Amino acid sequence: MIRRVIAVTFAAMVAFAAVPAFSQEDNRLLEGAREQLEAAVRRNPADFKARTLLGKAYWLVGAFDKALEQFKQAATLGDLGALLYTADALTERGDLVAARDAYETARMAARRTQDAGRQAEAQLGLAHVELLRGAYEKALTSLDAVQNGDKQAAMRLRGRLFALRNAVRAGQVLQEGMVAMWTEGARAREALNNALALDENDARILYALGRFYLEAPAGFGDPEHAEILLARAVKVRPGNVIYRAWWIRTLQQRGKEVEASREIANFEQAYAAYPASRPIVERLKEGRAP
Repeated sequence: MIRRVIAVTFAAMVAFAAVPAFSQEDNRLLEGAREQLEAAVRRNPADFKARTLLGKAYWLVGAFDKALEQFKQAATLGDLGALLYTADALTERGDLVAARDAYETARMAARRTQDAGRQAEAQLGLAHVELLRGAYEKALTSLDAVQNGDKQAAMRLRGRLFALRNAVRAGQVLQEGMVAMWTEGARAREALNNALALDENDARILYALGRFYLEAPAGFGDPEHAEILLARAVKVRPGNVIYRAWWIRTLQQRGKEVEASREIANFEQAYAAYPASRPIVERLKEGRAP
């Protein structure tokens, strides 16, 4: 039962639902489950199922480095699902190049085993990483691969497909400049708001819409609303390096220098062990976009 609770709760989080608020009793059960899983791994280090569940237990309490290590070990031992969790963890900590490689490895493994569901999940993960990197054409290629691949998988994931496609298109409009903004900006903004209405806790849409409102020119943008949206993205995914960095950027853009400086210091301390965070910190300190 405890293993099932961990698995279901973690699956909801990875699907970008809000981070669950645990009661004191939940925390007690989770701590007990973690201890049992640690003991199981000590007894049998080759038990990849126990390692994957232990990684999920670590993730749920915010121990992302420990979670990542268990996912990597489980993937090495043959758990294809752990390949996806490894990529998810790398995305959270802002290591986007490594995350992209991990999703690609997961995609190829799923293809070899003819696991259409996991292959589609890996493609969506790739699309999200490319969205965060600003590589919008590559993101669309990954989304098209899901859309044109296994129809059952595409139907099951249609909500995430819709959300990511709108997020990518909004990024393209920003990237393409004023002509695209005047012709498609209002439509892109409306599509993102429609996607958010379907799931107000979709962190990807909160991030994409926040970025749009922050970076779009007058008449389309709204820095105050951008701050609200990106703060919500951080609340939903508190461990995500990229979301937090862009929320700090909105504070700078709105002239909240004291608060921004405090949050940069907190960011630097919280993610000191993550190499990918260092250039982000430097750019924020210089008053530049992450």
